[in-house]
Amino acid sequence: MSRSVLEGLEIPSRVKEELEEIIVELEALSGEDYRLYLFGSYARGDWVEGTKRCRY
Repeated sequence: MSRSVLEGLEIPSRVKEELEEIIVELEALSGEDYRLYLFGSYARGDWVEGTKRCRY
């Protein structure tokens, strides 16, 4: 998942910001491109925060 792909996703802006930060940090550490995959409950949009399951 590249940063440009994030823009087209229909996910909460807070989640986009966190994914963007992860991608930026990984690229800074290694100098390589990374792909992130959402699966299971995350792909359906059931976001988990802490120990509570919530849908944004």
